[in-house]
Amino acid sequence: IGGGDGFYALDANEGKELWKVPIKGGSDSSACVMGGVAYFCGNDGALRAVDAKTGQEVWTYRPKRPAPSQSSPAVAYGVVFATLDGLVGIDAKTGKKVWSCKAAKGSGDEWLASMAIIGDTIYYTGNGTWTPLRAINISDAQEKWTGSVGHAGLYNTPAVANDRVYAVCSTGLAAHPIREGQGLKGFGAHPDPDIGVNQFKTNSSPAVWGELLVFGMDRGVVYGYSSLSGESKWTFTTDK
Repeated sequence: IGGGDGFYALDANEGKELWKVPIKGGSDSSACVMGGVAYFCGNDGALRAVDAKTGQEVWTYRPKRPAPSQSSPAVAYGVVFATLDGLVGIDAKTGKKVWSCKAAKGSGDEWLASMAIIGDTIYYTGNGTWTPLRAINISDAQEKWTGSVGHAGLYNTPAVANDRVYAVCSTGLAAHPIREGQGLKGFGAHPDPDIGVNQFKTNSSPAVWGELLVFGMDRGVVYGYSSLSGESKWTFTTDK
């Protein structure tokens, strides 16, 4: 669990601290655990791999131009993918950079949202003024397509289901077909047109269950939408 002064592991039954990795500036990342190793990012710009049981360092990767990364890494094909000084892939065993995506560099994106990996494709969102939604092919690090989520910051992870990629930002909800030209139609919807964009913020990632898509907003409202058409189904207001 990321904290203000480092990264922690807690006992699941008692909630007691098992180990802590001190990090200057703390960590807003979640860990990806695979093969007994926990991988996570820090606000010092580094990607770390530690023994999941003891917290002992396996390796630490520091980019040439470190910047705080609030996203969480993902592991696939023996590579740890993370958004650091761009979208990079680090060998899970050695900690050496083995992959990078030029399409993701110089885009003005801030690395606040985490990625989703399905098959050989990475789906992720930026936090620039255009808030791009990107699909990157892992095999050749080339961009498959780019879509727009809206003109406001996005801090969550896209969901992939029903041959679509779903993302939520403060201007609304967007769905994009996984593959261009497959005949599916994407859609965009604003959950509440009576509320100004600047007041409509979310750190919630969308969740898809069958034909239902659910996400929350910072103002305490949970929305249910059709994951196929974008039609509003219901809203629920939490106790503030």
